Amino acid sequence: MYHVKLQTVKLRTRDFLEFGDILQSVFGGKLYEKLKSIPLLHVAGTKGKGTTCAYAETILRARGFKTGLFTSPSFNSVAERIRINGKPVSDEQFAATAEKLEKLDEVKILRACNLWFENLTLLALQTFVEQKVDVIILEVGIGGALCPTSAYPRGAPRVCCVTGYSKDVNRL
Repeated sequence: MYHVKLQTVKLRTRDFLEFGDILQSVFGGKLYEKLKSIPLLHVAGTKGKGTTCAYAETILRARGFKTGLFTSPSFNSVAERIRINGKPVSDEQFAATAEKLEKLDEVKILRACNLWFENLTLLALQTFVEQKVDVIILEVGIGGALCPTSAYPRGAPRVCCVTGYSKDVNRL
């Protein structure tokens, strides 16, 4: 594990970091502060999240808003999960933002703890700030309070929606 002095990072368990604390410390809190002014549409549920996000993004874009959309899963490349105005970020843009974040102690911690989705969420949020989007649409990834998409700054304008919900049961 990396030895980093981050007063805001709390280790809850050996392998889990509270992503909200990481998000608040990135770039000295500048990313978190910028996100506070960007409205969020946060979509959760068992089925239909991706479709709901796509419809909402299309409607917002048609109304003249510059949109940032973060969804899962990816089909062709991981970069397609991050979209600006309906178009996936280029592999070059994805790599450039990833390289910028790669140098941060917070990202080293996420990597050391094998928190891939958290790292990707951070990359999406940084991309949206860099691209100066008007609204962000986030599809909940792993669900519940532990999903890094739930760490969006308090005080930011937000709309939350839950699509169809069911209890998924895995059987052998």
